[in-house]
Amino acid sequence: MPTSLDPAGTTSDRTLTWPLSERTPDEDHYRVAAFPADYALTDDVILRDETGRAYLLSQQDELPTPIEEDTANSLGMFFEPSQDYSWHTISELRRIIYGVEAAAVALH
Repeated sequence: MPTSLDPAGTTSDRTLTWPLSERTPDEDHYRVAAFPADYALTDDVILRDETGRAYLLSQQDELPTPIEEDTANSLGMFFEPSQDYSWHTISELRRIIYGVEAAAVALH
């Protein structure tokens, strides 16, 4: 016997909506897709998120910049593929790649 949430013979225009929790960019996980080649004059790194979107991470920018797939592909001649497929938050990547860490200072 089928289970119905509405009484028999009625139609409902109600829909269930689940509250979306806002995620901060630092809760998302990224992997390094490519590092700059030795001859490239940049410190930028190409990242991929869990859905496959491409980003450019720079030391001077706090957050990664989303880039189109065509742009990521065209930058390929200046970058070398990464051999690391582990996932990290942006703060972890900034610490690993640039040695930059957000530090809290406690005054005594």
